[in-house]
Amino acid sequence: MNKSSKTPLILSIIICLVMLVAMCSYSVGQSEAVVITSMGKQELETKPGLHFKFPWPIAKSSTINTKRQIFTGSARDIPTSDDILLSSQIAATWRISDPIIFRNSLGSLTEAQGTLKSLIETNQESVLRSKNRNDLFSSKGMQVTESELLNNLNGKTEKNYGITFDFVGITSFNVPATNSESILARMKEERTKEASLILSKAESEAKVMRDQADTKKAKLLAGAEAEARRKRGTSLVSITEQYEKHLEYSDFILFLKKLDALGEVSRYDTTLFLGPDTPIYDVLQPMKFQESK
Repeated sequence: MNKSSKTPLILSIIICLVMLVAMCSYSVGQSEAVVITSMGKQELETKPGLHFKFPWPIAKSSTINTKRQIFTGSARDIPTSDDILLSSQIAATWRISDPIIFRNSLGSLTEAQGTLKSLIETNQESVLRSKNRNDLFSSKGMQVTESELLNNLNGKTEKNYGITFDFVGITSFNVPATNSESILARMKEERTKEASLILSKAESEAKVMRDQADTKKAKLLAGAEAEARRKRGTSLVSITEQYEKHLEYSDFILFLKKLDALGEVSRYDTTLFLGPDTPIYDVLQPMKFQESK
């Protein structure tokens, strides 16, 4: 067999190998999941990269896009429980959280989008019909309504379709002019009440902080005064001990002791009527010095 006759055989072998590798492998990309069906059993692979499996028809692979999807609804006129016709528009984001359930129930994003549109609009109408103007336009009315929409949708889609909603929000509300003034007045009243509660709480906390500061200040002043008296007493004792060693300073020592006693008596808010020669208080009189001979 010459070289030219071997070329078709080599090409056939290469093509067969490529086809075999293609049938026995699959790849998982970012934001993707692959469901492998083999012998009636389903397995999920979410790790990105190249993977291997048994060839078809033993094992089949189905790629599921798990990227977050966005839904934007159109404006719809829905009456509230108190018969106010509101034009509202809703938006939502969702993703496939369980690819196996999704594949067995819906199978494709096209089918999912049609089914979810019907579910979202039905849920939107049922929730808004159960609300009145006070429920929707109170301080937390919109937040509560959107949370209710989100929980209702997840309760229907997670187990049945393997889909989870991350966000559901009402993007616009058009209120009839005949009801706009009363709704705005209600909203202003709610905001004023909430601001009053916040201000009252702040004033209460400020009073507690002031009381704590005053208490701490009183304790610090009392401690400082006690420390000052202690140090002054210690100093007077030390000075007195030094001066008592010298008899020529006995008059000055007596003066210091009287002055200390006068300070202790004068600590209290008391009015006394005494003569200038009363002991202790005589220190307030001008001192008489003897002339040196």
